[in-house]
Amino acid sequence: MWCSHRFLFASALRSGLKRLKQFPAPPDRPAFALAGILTLALGIGGNTTVFSVVNAVILRPLPYPESDRLVSVQSRDIRGTPHPTDLSYPTFFDFRAENNVFEHIVSYRDSEFTLTGTDQPIHLRGQIVSSDLFPMLHVQPALGRGFLPREEDAAERAVILSHELWRGRLGGDPAIVGTTLMIDGQPHTVVGVAPPRFEFPITQDPAQMWTTVARDAASGTVTPVTKQRGARMLNAMARLKPGVSIEQAQARMDAIAASLSARYPDSNKNQPGTYVRPEIDHLIGDARWPLFILLAAVGVVLVVACANIANLLLAHAEERAREFTVRAAIGAGRGRIVRQFITESLTLSAIGCAAGLAVAAWSLRLFRALPVPRVGETVIDGRVLAFSLALAVVTSVLFGFAPALRAASTKFSGGLKDGSRTSTRGSDRLRHGLCVAQVALGLVLVSGAGLLIGSFLHLVRRDLGFRPEGLLTFSINLPDKGYAGPKQLDFHARLLDQLRSLPGVTSSALAMPLPLTGNQMSVAFNIQQRPAPPSERPRANMAIVTPGFFRTAGVPVLEAGILSSGMMRRARRS
Repeated sequence: MWCSHRFLFASALRSGLKRLKQFPAPPDRPAFALAGILTLALGIGGNTTVFSVVNAVILRPLPYPESDRLVSVQSRDIRGTPHPTDLSYPTFFDFRAENNVFEHIVSYRDSEFTLTGTDQPIHLRGQIVSSDLFPMLHVQPALGRGFLPREEDAAERAVILSHELWRGRLGGDPAIVGTTLMIDGQPHTVVGVAPPRFEFPITQDPAQMWTTVARDAASGTVTPVTKQRGARMLNAMARLKPGVSIEQAQARMDAIAASLSARYPDSNKNQPGTYVRPEIDHLIGDARWPLFILLAAVGVVLVVACANIANLLLAHAEERAREFTVRAAIGAGRGRIVRQFITESLTLSAIGCAAGLAVAAWSLRLFRALPVPRVGETVIDGRVLAFSLALAVVTSVLFGFAPALRAASTKFSGGLKDGSRTSTRGSDRLRHGLCVAQVALGLVLVSGAGLLIGSFLHLVRRDLGFRPEGLLTFSINLPDKGYAGPKQLDFHARLLDQLRSLPGVTSSALAMPLPLTGNQMSVAFNIQQRPAPPSERPRANMAIVTPGFFRTAGVPVLEAGILSSGMMRRARRS
């Protein structure tokens, strides 16, 4: 019996391949076959592309052992609508000391470093982290070790290098552990090298080195940020203890936050709770639902494509009525004729799937440029291939079901008569129904696309508040050693003078933070007529700029009182 079914399938496949050359009409119209394949290629390719992104960003676990136990920890600020906010060092230290639900909890924040002592200075992106980063992630360095708790002390200078920095810029010296590197003018001891492709945190611009909170603990004459409860700048990630649920961790951390709020009302009054959630949710943020909506949209496109091809196949089936009448006359049953339609549909879907994978491989290069976490990891892996094959089977059923159903319910007698009418009222209703479905779904897609295009045009035409034409930016990071106080201001003044002397430069200015980078500084302030306790003072985002900033950026000023160069000269003398 199995051999018989295999023979029938092989026979149907050979017939289907022959028919595909004529699909969906006689050989004088081969463009229809190409149209069907291209329609499927675009439909399956679009779905495969978007699913690849969803797979990389949402479905694939984080690249750490037992990543389902990794959670993000943030304070809950109750001013206005409750919202997550960063931690201060003292709050983090209290969370670390008082919790009993985490194996480890780690703080981290972005920073920039300058490596000297090489052929020329190297600007590096890095992270300032607490000492148990690698134990928390269950990751072992490729060389050396992780940080020790004592290396959080202000006098310590320890650093772990990324594998790519060690292999590329530093020559891959296997004896680098224990050597000293000059980073921001300070000697740092290399204690380890991270494994290949290790990322923490996962961003589009990965960190190249990690150092400990000792960097923030040693901040010169001012009170170090490690002792400022109001300086909220830290992210935190933790690993749950075995058997501890997120709900249990949330309850315990809320209790600690409430205690801190009562003990330190000046700084923690408005943060009486926390947010504890899976790290993958914190990483993805708001990207989850837009990706699912996009996947649904390309799914609708594929359904429209299937309806279109089903209509073509129905028309083709009516033109083949004489062929099926002959087959029925010589003994072919309805089951075999239906099997013929299904085989032809599967063959068409297989070719469309192969073309769709080629479309997806090309279009993924465009998606990798999106500002979405983990989108750079997008590849066509086994899961994506399985999804594409499943799409091929489903689409073959969707567009092959209608003609197969018509073939199963059609009386073939009379099909040999010249000029006989092969179209029936039932087939006409089915084709009209498919056309209505195509139009309805097409209107949904066109309406959605119109709204998106309208929003995009609104953003393009919106006044940015500054003039971007001819505006160039760059970042510079001065080490604390040798550039403290007036020396730093002198350097900035000389830098601006040299920039203004360059041909083609009409004006220049400095700003911290650089606009549109996502970095922010905030400051609490008091209103003289309405003084408030420290915990209730309003806060505002702040930028430190030099005279000429507004003119350089093309920002219109509504009121007078513009910064003057005299202010900067007085600051240099003070």
